[in-house]
Amino acid sequence: MKRCPHIFLTFGALVFLGACTTTDITSMRQDAPRVGPITPSGEEPAPVESSGKRLIPGERIEIFVKEDPSFDGIYPVRKGGDIIIPKVGRINVDRMTPSEAEAKIKSTLEVSQLNTATVIVDHLASTKPAAARTQTEDHHLNLYFTGLVNQPGPHRIPQRATSTIGAYESLLISGGISRFADERKSYILRLQEDGSREKLHLNLEAIKLGNQADVAVQDHDILVVPERIFGF
Repeated sequence: MKRCPHIFLTFGALVFLGACTTTDITSMRQDAPRVGPITPSGEEPAPVESSGKRLIPGERIEIFVKEDPSFDGIYPVRKGGDIIIPKVGRINVDRMTPSEAEAKIKSTLEVSQLNTATVIVDHLASTKPAAARTQTEDHHLNLYFTGLVNQPGPHRIPQRATSTIGAYESLLISGGISRFADERKSYILRLQEDGSREKLHLNLEAIKLGNQADVAVQDHDILVVPERIFGF
């Protein structure tokens, strides 16, 4: 029986085309760009920051500036995503992480206010206004001491359920004041709702001698004890 050469030619052509098709598909798969997960809108999701939760309007941050405590305080993130710092003005921190906000505030302060600024930003979980906090909340007062005190920096002072804590008392609890402090010209910087601070005179000498009642401190007060200036 004779075998038709056309059959062998047809079979060979099919094998060749099959091999080419397989090679082309494999090549297309290898050359195709790799993409991440696709959202329902068809856009790739934005990368997730691991350095902290981002700031949004309505939240609050607490700022500490090592070189100048007058900038310390709790600042609300306003509707436009900015905060307002006295003597500085508006600083936009919308959608920033705390570390990004630190860098932004640092660079802004170093432009017009300080040669060097060491800035710490804490993202406060509570949205309760500072002026509405009660003296018994968290059972501690968060205070900051600066100037001629033996232990400058932030302090957490235990609260009492039945009475307030005074400024002189809180200084004694936290290590006291140094020998050359000007007790008569000390003062408290008290945080206001708009982020500014009210300056309250504090005569520690009169309080110490019993001639004046101790001034009750509030959460996030800054106690400033200046150096005594001697006349020559």
